[in-house]
Amino acid sequence: PVGSVTESCLVLNQDTFEAISCDDEIAFICEVSGEPGEEYEDDESGRDHGHDICDHPMGIECRNVDTLEVLYDGHAEDGVYCNVTHGFYCESGCDNHEVRYQCCYDMPICTTPAPTTIPPTTAPPTTAPPTTAPPTTAAPTTEAPTTPCEPVCEWSEWIDTHCPPTECPYDMEYSLGLSCYSDFGPTTKENATSICEDLGGVMVTLSSPDEMGYILDTFGSGVYLVGATWSAADNAWQWNDGTTAG
Repeated sequence: PVGSVTESCLVLNQDTFEAISCDDEIAFICEVSGEPGEEYEDDESGRDHGHDICDHPMGIECRNVDTLEVLYDGHAEDGVYCNVTHGFYCESGCDNHEVRYQCCYDMPICTTPAPTTIPPTTAPPTTAPPTTAPPTTAAPTTEAPTTPCEPVCEWSEWIDTHCPPTECPYDMEYSLGLSCYSDFGPTTKENATSICEDLGGVMVTLSSPDEMGYILDTFGSGVYLVGATWSAADNAWQWNDGTTAG
């Protein structure tokens, strides 16, 4: 909608935007940053999700899904653990991780090279007067195989069965990514802005299609103030961070 000096605030009315006076008292939504919670991966969860993992893995690697940094078996630092016994665990503020396991299998049939037979050697005849000794022949010898039967070890695929949940402040119930949302009763734009700032957040700014869809799915049945103001100079709506509302 087109705003004006008298109607310079924006509301979301179900799935439609409308311009209103900033002195009107309307319900509103605050957006506050949350923190990622705990993260864990283990072989049992992997099996429950259909991954082929042996009962007793011999090794583990834990990899950050975003940075691809790999932690190795035995890592224990700053509340982050990676070991073959318990898998991957991070207490709080965690990035999403994936794991893979090393499994070793005994060979059912040990394939070894056949014994090597060294052909006999024949010494040349020697002549000594007055008699001639017959040629001498050495008996063939057999060398036993020396290659042991080793188990076969291989790594599983990378497994990611769990993502760290978002921990929201003030028991806020709704979240998308690391953004937390809560709705409040009717008041003016000025009061709504102050309440959101006291929570350490802002009035909701629908800055992406995903966020727009989430807000409509979660709060779409009501009428809510959003964090946008009409700019007469630019003849456009602007979010509270100064960007143009598309």
